[in-house]
Amino acid sequence: MIKRFFRKKLFKYNPLFLFFFLSFSFIFFVFSPSLSSCSLKNFASKIFLEEDLLQEPPAERCGSCHKDIHKDFKNSRHAVAWVSEHFKKESKNYTDEKCLPCHAAKPIWASSGFQEEPELREKHVEDGIYCVTCHFDPHRKGMVGPYEVWSPPHPSFQDKKIKSSELCGVCHQQTYSEWLEAKVEKTCSDCHMPKVGRKHLTQKPPMSWFHSKQDVFSHEFPALIAKKEDIKVEVARENGNLVLQLENIGIPHKLPTADQGNPKLYIFLHWENGERETIVLSPQQENSLEYQKPVSFIFEDKVGKVKIEIKRRLSWKEEADLILSLNY
Repeated sequence: MIKRFFRKKLFKYNPLFLFFFLSFSFIFFVFSPSLSSCSLKNFASKIFLEEDLLQEPPAERCGSCHKDIHKDFKNSRHAVAWVSEHFKKESKNYTDEKCLPCHAAKPIWASSGFQEEPELREKHVEDGIYCVTCHFDPHRKGMVGPYEVWSPPHPSFQDKKIKSSELCGVCHQQTYSEWLEAKVEKTCSDCHMPKVGRKHLTQKPPMSWFHSKQDVFSHEFPALIAKKEDIKVEVARENGNLVLQLENIGIPHKLPTADQGNPKLYIFLHWENGERETIVLSPQQENSLEYQKPVSFIFEDKVGKVKIEIKRRLSWKEEADLILSLNY
């Protein structure tokens, strides 16, 4: 009854009271750290608790406060993981059950750490891999993030594991195993969640007033293209052959990598006499470039100059992107 009065009546019809109440609360918590866990804070949390946020709501609901992050997410492959035409085709119109859990997973947090396998959720599957999958912990009954924050609409827990490669590995199991073999400190999020600036975590007053600015990272999860510096190329002519040696020195997993998709790395040789030769590397052919393991390719030397191009094509794209080109 009290909660309904505060949230639906007093605050609705008296915005001035709301302003002073929140201002007082902010000053109280900031300048009285010894009282930060007192009953007043708990009282305010109960008033502003929005219970539907703990019932695995759709992405749009999370986006009502986290507007910038939600806008990023809508531009990601995670957002269309379930509805993309490519996935519909590859999953035989959602009949290939082994493909489904990773494209609309339940929350992946376990009572300790993460689940070993993703599980298919029953609602909001059209949202793909979204906020709830990674940020909602049903065991703690709250949201998990990298920062310690007070968020009255829902309980929040700081857990550094949210930025670990282990989290990504629940779905991206093959790539995760490759990353483990690489033995590097750089994590998945270091590359695929680049920093986008220092911002407020929410954009909905008055709750955004309780959050100081933090480093915010991209929720578009870009599928990055390797740079020419990531592939060491050595070319030599020996005994009538052209020997091309490639080494993945910059990407701490196989290049290309995938669990179920079929991205490709193309090596084109354009000979001066007009002939062209092609080598295709892909996870499905089990010949991707492993991290820091050089691989040699031997061609009959056609004599004269040769142009070497390396391109990559993502599973869901028609066109290949150029990584490097050199003349020898």
